[in-house]
Amino acid sequence: MNKKIVYVSMALVLVMSFIACASNKPASSNQSAGSASQAATPIVVSNPTLSYWGGLGELGTSTSPFRFEGTQPFPAMIGFEFPAGASSFNTVEVTLTFKRLDTSTLPMKIAIKRGTINGGWDASENIDFPQPTADGQQKYEFPRSAFTGNVLSIQHNRGQNDSADFEITVNQIRFFNK
Repeated sequence: MNKKIVYVSMALVLVMSFIACASNKPASSNQSAGSASQAATPIVVSNPTLSYWGGLGELGTSTSPFRFEGTQPFPAMIGFEFPAGASSFNTVEVTLTFKRLDTSTLPMKIAIKRGTINGGWDASENIDFPQPTADGQQKYEFPRSAFTGNVLSIQHNRGQNDSADFEITVNQIRFFNK
């Protein structure tokens, strides 16, 4: 009788081992290689600390808001260096709040740029030119690959004095896969 129990127990162990191995088989080859990265947890930076320079003064760091005014000697620039891990995502979303400081009807013009912290005003670094006309929050989305220097910069795009004076707040920068 003891031998029968041992044999039945060994048979059950073998069956259970077979079932366990079958359930742990590798993923099938028809799964996309990117599916694991699609499920990665986004990186969200709320109220980020930004570098500033140009019309905002010597290079420094601060949180928002920043004043973009036409009376500044150079266009104001702020920049955000991407955190570790951001390169594993394909999309950058920037949430900004604009608040007009003057009574003009001019748009609040900015240039979204790639480049380096304390970089210049090179037009080849431009990515987009948002021009909101009303106060409030705006969201902008870009491919992460557009930011070759891993820095997102925002410049007051005042051109020929054709931009309103305004305050800009960077509420959030989010890195995710689309």
